[in-house]
Amino acid sequence: MKKCISVLILSVLAVFVVSLSSCSKNDDDDFVEGYSGKRENAQPYDFRVNGVFYKILPKGKIVVVTGGDTYYEGDVTIPATVEYEGDTYNVEEIADDAFHDCANMRSLSIANSVNKIGYQAFYYCQRFRKLVLPDDLEELPAGMCNGCTRLTDVTLPSRLKMISPNAFADCAALASVSLPESLEVIGDFAFNNCSGLTTVVFPQHVREIGKGAFHGCANLVAISLPANLSKVANSCFASCSKLSEVTLPDGIESIGTDAFANCESLTSLTIPNSVTFIDSRAFAGSAITSACLPSNVRRLGGGIFSGCSQLTSITSWKYWAITDQTFRDCTAFVEINVPEGVQVLESQAFDGCVNVQTVRLPKTLHRVEFWAFKDFQNLKDVYCYSTEVPVMGTGPVFPGSYPEYATLHVPASAVEAYRERAPWSDFGNIVALP
Repeated sequence: MKKCISVLILSVLAVFVVSLSSCSKNDDDDFVEGYSGKRENAQPYDFRVNGVFYKILPKGKIVVVTGGDTYYEGDVTIPATVEYEGDTYNVEEIADDAFHDCANMRSLSIANSVNKIGYQAFYYCQRFRKLVLPDDLEELPAGMCNGCTRLTDVTLPSRLKMISPNAFADCAALASVSLPESLEVIGDFAFNNCSGLTTVVFPQHVREIGKGAFHGCANLVAISLPANLSKVANSCFASCSKLSEVTLPDGIESIGTDAFANCESLTSLTIPNSVTFIDSRAFAGSAITSACLPSNVRRLGGGIFSGCSQLTSITSWKYWAITDQTFRDCTAFVEINVPEGVQVLESQAFDGCVNVQTVRLPKTLHRVEFWAFKDFQNLKDVYCYSTEVPVMGTGPVFPGSYPEYATLHVPASAVEAYRERAPWSDFGNIVALP
């Protein structure tokens, strides 16, 4: 009996010791297993001081911080100088991937002596929360903090000029970032999928914001773009689902592909007269309610309003064509009034506008391409004011729209001509306009 009690006591003590050991290792409950000890992507180094690995550069008593052979953990400080074997070395660089995958590093403070940080230096540090960067640094490297999903606190250099591509991509916990006045360039996908980001204030010196720079910033509410910007790049603010207020400055010349696509809260947008080109799907899937574009626009991409389910009217359209898929799946349309001056309806221009009952086509209309009015399931009346029957494209114009149950209204002088030409001849009733 005594032996059994002794064994039981030893077992309990063993569990208690293991628990204490575990608690000392896990100073909080999100310790990432498998990222302590020897690291897979080890880097060569010459010496180690206070847990930091250094490699001596051949150009003098200068060292670069490397990844070493074990993962960095906890709170790490990079000093301006380091002593080794009686010599003093200046710390000026951080190597590529130096802290890559250091999942249990909480914070990093870097001395102002560091003037260069390597590619993906802090990539995928899952537990990384705070970063203090050197004040004199002018460029942040590509992928610097990519995948640091818990990063919340970043102090950017006051002299920073460029944030390179993917620098803060997928930093989901980053709620705000203070961009310095010196900043000029924000690279491609720099803040891609920073879903926690709520505010961004752009310095006026910013002249370039790259493609996808703020794509997927789902909590970003309002932006005011800087005066020096000449274009809104492809997918720049796509899928910013809470973005409801956008200010575009005079001087913007182009709006790129998918620039504001799937901005589900964006109901209106004033486009300055300086804009001359709007590329494909620029506002696709947004909540815009009316299509009003400036007269200076010379080129339009396809599908710029496709999937805008709250769009109800075309209030301004001073162009000779409605490009392919421009109003595809705009299901709030009940009546479509194609403005005078439009000569061509390109393929699928209004495809999928399933609730449209009435279509009015201008005197200037010359050509209609295939599927322009596909799936108009509630179609009742089409008014075509052209005395010359518009030319058809290479495929059906009204598939799925049941024109045999609708009425076509055309000029009295052209009734017979319309009755002889498909697809107009498919209408169940063709009558003269008053």
